Amino acid sequence: MQPQEIADLEEIARCVISQYFPEFSSCYLTSEFRHVEGSIAEVQHTYPFKDNQYKGEILLGIDDSMRRSGLKAITGAIAHEIAHRVGWEGPGHPLISCREADQIVIERGLCAHLTEAKKNLEESRPQSIINGYSSKELEDIMTHSS
Repeated sequence: MQPQEIADLEEIARCVISQYFPEFSSCYLTSEFRHVEGSIAEVQHTYPFKDNQYKGEILLGIDDSMRRSGLKAITGAIAHEIAHRVGWEGPGHPLISCREADQIVIERGLCAHLTEAKKNLEESRPQSIINGYSSKELEDIMTHSS
């Protein structure tokens, strides 16, 4: 039996943010399935000027190949991309590395979800360079933490 296609990506992203990344809950969120070059997900976080304050905006793209990956894998991909923005000081400042983003996802309780996302990446894009944890490393972390 094939996994059911995910219908409402934005609702999933909002749930991930509200439950695991509440510091981004006031950000305007846009999410969509689209082609993502060389990966399974990407995120942009902008700070447009409004009413003398910066209002954050998260633009989240999940690769079309993830549509039938299952909720767990999509949740892991979203969490990884959002984690890149934790502690980000805004335009002109560097983002944290993939490995640091993975560590944040693990610390926030989504290791199993991240593992599924990494498996999807490794299977769908075997030529991709995994800069964060591999699915094997994540499985080892889950084994040693239980």
